[in-house]
Amino acid sequence: MSITELNSYFKTEPREKIYNLISFEISKTKLTENITAPKIVEELSWVSNGVWSNDEQENNSASKQSHIIKPEVQKYCLISAGRSYTDFHIDFGGSSVWYHVVKGDKIFYLIEASDENLKIYEEWNKLKNQSEIFLGDKIQNCYQFELKAGNTILLPSGWIHAVYTPSDSLVFGGNFLHSHSISLQLKIYEMETRLNTPEKYRFPAFETLQWYAAKYFTQILKEKNSKKECVDFKLHKNLKYLNYMLRKWITSKDYYETHDYEIPKKINCDKLVKIMNKELNKSELLLKSQVVHKKKMSTDKPQKEVLNYTNITDGIKVDADDSTESAPIKLKIKLKPMETSEQSVNQDEGGDIIDGDYVYPNLGETSAEQANFEQKSGRKRKIKPFAAHYLAPKGESLANQDDVDQDEDYFDDEEEADDNDEDFKLKVKNNLKLSNKLKKKQLKKEKLASEGKDQNDKKTTGLTPSAIGTKQKNKKGQATTKQRLGKLLKLNRIINI
Repeated sequence: MSITELNSYFKTEPREKIYNLISFEISKTKLTENITAPKIVEELSWVSNGVWSNDEQENNSASKQSHIIKPEVQKYCLISAGRSYTDFHIDFGGSSVWYHVVKGDKIFYLIEASDENLKIYEEWNKLKNQSEIFLGDKIQNCYQFELKAGNTILLPSGWIHAVYTPSDSLVFGGNFLHSHSISLQLKIYEMETRLNTPEKYRFPAFETLQWYAAKYFTQILKEKNSKKECVDFKLHKNLKYLNYMLRKWITSKDYYETHDYEIPKKINCDKLVKIMNKELNKSELLLKSQVVHKKKMSTDKPQKEVLNYTNITDGIKVDADDSTESAPIKLKIKLKPMETSEQSVNQDEGGDIIDGDYVYPNLGETSAEQANFEQKSGRKRKIKPFAAHYLAPKGESLANQDDVDQDEDYFDDEEEADDNDEDFKLKVKNNLKLSNKLKKKQLKKEKLASEGKDQNDKKTTGLTPSAIGTKQKNKKGQATTKQRLGKLLKLNRIINI
């Protein structure tokens, strides 16, 4: 039927037959100058974005041989009479579709391209009474979608769809293969092979386009790997499936004989598959290292502490009037480092620390080792009794001197006493006299006891009594007389009265 006959058909009413023209490709006609595919289609399509190589076509034109023809499926003109219907199908090669309604309207019945739905679709295609069964009844979810004049739709790869035309319509559309659905496109192609789909209903030069895509993306992988850059994870997954299918094709029986017309002459299939697999393995290592680095960064990154302000802002009002309602206030709390005792208090001219009405002696900074020892042992630094009067308020004496622990050894840390304190001098003198008397008595007893032992030892051994006494006492771990005298001399040096 010519265009003139088709035009007269649409002008006549009533019609004996319903015609539905859906395979009129206009890329090589004058009409193509007035029709432009969506920009995103031009960017994604392997035929127009640089994946398809024109080297073969130029060589063929020079040698006048049409070995491989560039697929022209991107621009179709669809002319459908009212009440026409196209049953459920998947566009050839699992290609995506752009669809623009110029006149009339269309009703789509859409089924998602899931693995379960594709199995049901393949079984439905094998039925002899396929035309009598509505596939939407066998699928769990079948969506109805209506298009009006001026609407455009993009159908994803592999989606099963049927189209009903309520009234005469004019539509422009097209098909395209792209990188985002390589695995699904190859699965649909394999399904078409199992269903023995006629060649005229399949995507032209489909396998040729896959070899060109393998060559194109292998070069991209090489460049990315040399720069230590990662490709997109989904693209890597799709390319891995493409490499698997190409290997499956070339290892199948009689592939080069039966599909020689679809293999580009400038491509060495075996070598390309090996190089592509090598580059994919390198890219996979980069992707794994990137994932590990991101996990490490997420674990090393300190988590921000979330503060709850509800308890802080409850009951806060903007104004003092009772009429105003409580308003929530966002507060930012910034914790400042606590001031040390040396920063928070002042010092007098003598170096003593003044805090309000109290005066404390400036004992100096404790060393780090001493601070660690005190922290481990849990003991606080001891203060001598003669320094306790500094803790009393100015002009007052210490009330309870009896509370001081007399059993503590207060001579571990040396400190100077106040020479002007007469009470203190008297107390120290009395304590010193008492301690001297007790020590003299103790020395006399030890001397008498040692003389009795020395006489007995002199009879049995030839050693001097002093040598025997010091050795025996040292073995028992007791202090000798020299050690006791040394302590007394130390006391006299500490307390200078």
